[in-house]
Amino acid sequence: MYNNQFNNQFFNPQYVNPYYYQQIEQQMAQHQFEQTKEVINVMKAVKDLCEASKKLDPQHQQIAFNMALTVMAKEFGWSNG
Repeated sequence: MYNNQFNNQFFNPQYVNPYYYQQIEQQMAQHQFEQTKEVINVMKAVKDLCEASKKLDPQHQQIAFNMALTVMAKEFGWSNG
């Protein structure tokens, strides 16, 4: 009951501009789309990394993996403690 009353008052077109909310929804959708594209780019980069590391012997694959983790840790500001 209270939720309906709140929604009716808060989103009542008599008091608010419905185009404003539509614009916000469009901006959120655009942001979601752009983020999804970036996730795909990351996935492709990881696949490229894996393909490149397959050219290495097992010892150097381990070194490359450890170095990749080190770079990620530095980029994201991860620390040991």
